[in-house]
Amino acid sequence: MQVTEHARRMIYTCFSLAELQPYRTLLLRQWAHMLGYGGH
Repeated sequence: MQVTEHARRMIYTCFSLAELQPYRTLLLRQWAHMLGYGGH
């Protein structure tokens, strides 16, 4: 599956933020895979 550069940056940002204490409870890594999904 191809991922746009924009989606790739959002996913990277989610993974980066998930390491920071204030964002750990948001489960950003678990939901990052949904970014860029165009199946609707």
